[in-house]
Amino acid sequence: MATSPTGFDQWIGFILVDEGPELNQNAQEPGGASRFGVSVDALTDYHHSVGLPVATIADVVAITSDQAIAFYRWYLSSLMLDQLPAAIAYRLADIATNLGQVGGARALCLALGVWPLSDQVTPALCGAARQLDQTQLICALSGVWMGQKHGAGKGWEQDGHGWTARRNKAHARALSLITVALGANSVSSGRTL
Repeated sequence: MATSPTGFDQWIGFILVDEGPELNQNAQEPGGASRFGVSVDALTDYHHSVGLPVATIADVVAITSDQAIAFYRWYLSSLMLDQLPAAIAYRLADIATNLGQVGGARALCLALGVWPLSDQVTPALCGAARQLDQTQLICALSGVWMGQKHGAGKGWEQDGHGWTARRNKAHARALSLITVALGANSVSSGRTL
């Protein structure tokens, strides 16, 4: 299934805005310094996949939004987002941006009530996600994400308000993508909402 016009291109800007163009250099940043949410370690993995040398902080400082988008196309590809409705794909992408690819896959398992947890998104998980009410799955994903961030312990006292605000923004955006999709479906079928 190809990425629809209401998929990646519709929501990637949300992640870039939330992660920001500022260089994030602090001891709490996993993967080293980051910009647009792209860390030195993650950019190094991407560089290796396309035959480039190990990334440096200078590479992260120089990354453009277009380069960050190319990175995210690669980074998020293992999550099979093109197999999910845009609202769920966005919420899962936002989670994986913060918890990593494995963390994103596990968050989807937890939200779906699947055990044992998987370290990767599978066609079966995508199928299960498509069968659920999108609003309920977004609520479950948002709850799992908050639990993971709070359960990580370190930094909650300092960053808890920021993480809560991020969750609320991402949650609201995901819900708005359901409305956009419903509107597009009713227009294409001739129905009105």
